[in-house]
Amino acid sequence: MPVLCDLPPVAIEQDRFHEIDRTVTGCAFAAHNSLGRFFDEQIYQNELLERCAHSGLAMRSELPIRVSHKEFSKIYYVDFVVENSVPYELKAVQALTGAHCNQLLNYLLLLGWRHGKLLNFRPPSLESRFISTTLNDAERMPLAIDDREWVETCPEDALLKGRVLDLLWDLGLFLDVSLYWEALLKLMEKDSFGLQDVEIHSSGRVLGFHRMCLINHETAWHLSTVRDHFETYETHLSRVVSHSNLRCLHWINLNHRQVILKTLKR
Repeated sequence: MPVLCDLPPVAIEQDRFHEIDRTVTGCAFAAHNSLGRFFDEQIYQNELLERCAHSGLAMRSELPIRVSHKEFSKIYYVDFVVENSVPYELKAVQALTGAHCNQLLNYLLLLGWRHGKLLNFRPPSLESRFISTTLNDAERMPLAIDDREWVETCPEDALLKGRVLDLLWDLGLFLDVSLYWEALLKLMEKDSFGLQDVEIHSSGRVLGFHRMCLINHETAWHLSTVRDHFETYETHLSRVVSHSNLRCLHWINLNHRQVILKTLKR
């Protein structure tokens, strides 16, 4: 996998993971009790790192992870890692959400870690959530590609499909959808219109403009990770096409290990 990190991850046993976490979580509760709940994330990170270091744990903060594919490159930063093996992400928000869980899961998959934890200092009582995965690199490769309803009318359509599949075979599946989206935008920037405002109308009236990824002036593409209510999602995507001047939209959906490539026409 095209992932670079200057801290090689170390596999640890489940018992050691829980031993580390008890210490870190204890330090986090102490930091929360001492500082209260109204500071920014960086304040809590600095305090927690100091407390963990005093507890004898080996720490690394703001660990960079570089992901690359051809001319695309992106760097993530993990808030801190304990003993080269357990990543923690800190938040100072009203409540943890699915997006926060996906962020940490993304880090686990990129570096082959199995366990991590979210810590949120904003609520009256410290909020925490374990994030785990058993997926390995081989299990994240595409299993089935359904392109029976993919229609190509210009060379750029075939180019988009090829770059999608190259990207997925290189990075694997199950990563954060925004990573694939940013990579495709970069890979297609010389051969497409990129991100553009598309006029949206209803009954002859212009309602405004909607930002979309365009191949050309009449063809767009959309990337998603829909796993439930697939037909409903497709219906609403089709309405986007019908209320625009687009001729069609290429829909790329990543559903676990199944990749669906489908063209929705107006």
